[in-house]
Amino acid sequence: MAQARQVYESGDEINRDNLFLAEELVQRVLASDPAEPSAWEFGAWLSYMMVWHQIDESGARREKMLQQVNRAAALAPDTVSARHREVPTDPDPPGRRAGSGAGGGLWD
Repeated sequence: MAQARQVYESGDEINRDNLFLAEELVQRVLASDPAEPSAWEFGAWLSYMMVWHQIDESGARREKMLQQVNRAAALAPDTVSARHREVPTDPDPPGRRAGSGAGGGLWD
């Protein structure tokens, strides 16, 4: 997980290559330990960033994000992110509407 976070945090958050590389590293962690809640949580964050920055707004990505959030919450229900999760379903969340200034999503 440390390597995935390093790739994400050391680059520009809207750099699609960094997001997909970080996601690949998270998937490797999950392949070896599917019960690792931090991997599910960080995977959900990466999916959220892909949707938010319009890198991948597909229904499949949104479904994957929802699955990741739910698995992270099921594996670690006492974490802050599990207790305060919010998955945007609106394709144009409030934070992206012109002039709204709202945060509009996960873990804001």
